[in-house]
Amino acid sequence: MRDTSLSLLIKISLLLLPIGFLAGCSDAPENAKPPVNQNVNKTESKPPLDPIEEKKLLDGAQRLIDQNKNVEAIQLLDDFISRETSIVRAYHLRADAKGRQKDWAGAIPDWSKILELEPDNHDALVSRGTCYVYTNTKENKEKAVTDFTQALKLKPHDAHVLGLRGWAEDGLGEREATQLDLEEAIKLQPKNENAHAILAGSYNAISDWDKSLKVCNEGLQMFPKSDWMMISRADAEKHLGKYREAIADYKAAYAIAPKTWDWTRSGMEECYEKLLDKEGKNKSK
Repeated sequence: MRDTSLSLLIKISLLLLPIGFLAGCSDAPENAKPPVNQNVNKTESKPPLDPIEEKKLLDGAQRLIDQNKNVEAIQLLDDFISRETSIVRAYHLRADAKGRQKDWAGAIPDWSKILELEPDNHDALVSRGTCYVYTNTKENKEKAVTDFTQALKLKPHDAHVLGLRGWAEDGLGEREATQLDLEEAIKLQPKNENAHAILAGSYNAISDWDKSLKVCNEGLQMFPKSDWMMISRADAEKHLGKYREAIADYKAAYAIAPKTWDWTRSGMEECYEKLLDKEGKNKSK
């Protein structure tokens, strides 16, 4: 009687066991396995930082960036942001470190996060817009114009941002908008080399050689070593029939920046051909 009760108890116990346990028995399929514990490989979240530790880590990241140790700074900030997700300074530092590595696309999400936390952050709008332009796609240049426009609503007479918006518009081929923005930027800040150079190039693009020449002459008085402005002036002079002046500017641009040889060589060759042709015609008269 005792044996029968024990046998019955064992049978009941087996019925109450989890299915996963039975999968390990010899009668179960060979490939059957117990359910995986989903929390085995899950790492525990780190505790939040206290204000003193937070400042210490961010100051450390800033020192690494100042030392041009951008990879180490990004690693430190990745860990920091995994623990503190709403500290604007952390995203700003990481975006700065990525920008110094010319990782423009990588910096954009950090500037976007700052704008999520602080929608009217002027510096973040300007920085994200600049990154958009550097990625060099039409879609992102359009986004850049939007960011710069929003930044100008916050600071309407910012010559730097007007110049940046003109730069983005120039990349989109919007010549009239480019020229309006850059002309205004130069009025507000006459010593703006990039604005002069981009504006001159924009006038050349629409064959307004006289305006380009004027802008270049004004700009080169302040920035005599601007190779791109010299090339723009040479291009304008070439189309205005001032071949000797153009050749002199092409040569000066090449002397300052040998990397411009592809532009200066073709310009000089064309000017020499035009000059010889012109002089030949004068002799035949």
